[in-house]
Amino acid sequence: EDKKDDDDDEKKKDKKKDEDKKDDDDDEKKKEKKKDEDKKDDDDDEKKKDKKKDEDKKDDDDDEKKKEKKKDEDKKDDDDDEKKKEKKKDEDKKDDDDDEKKKDKKKDEDKKDDDDDEKKKEKKKDEDK
Repeated sequence: EDKKDDDDDEKKKDKKKDEDKKDDDDDEKKKEKKKDEDKKDDDDDEKKKDKKKDEDKKDDDDDEKKKEKKKDEDKKDDDDDEKKKEKKKDEDKKDDDDDEKKKDKKKDEDKKDDDDDEKKKEKKKDEDK
């Protein structure tokens, strides 16, 4: 009887020990699973950060390209304006030169007319004599 009780107690102890071990194992598995999930979350966060960083960099690069393009276009516009001014200046100079030539030609013609008139007067005077 006592022996049977002892055996029963021993079995109970063994069963309790097995249950405790199983609980410990379950706890360990839960900890591992939690640790793995936390690691995965951290990795996901890191990927998101990297992706955001890459997108920001791309945006910055795009902005920089736009600025450069704008700057180039402004420079081209300035250059075009400068060429137009130069062309206008050249055309104005040519017009002035043409006007000057016309004046000179007119002056020469007037002088020739005056000279001709003078000769006619001289000739008339001579004839009258």
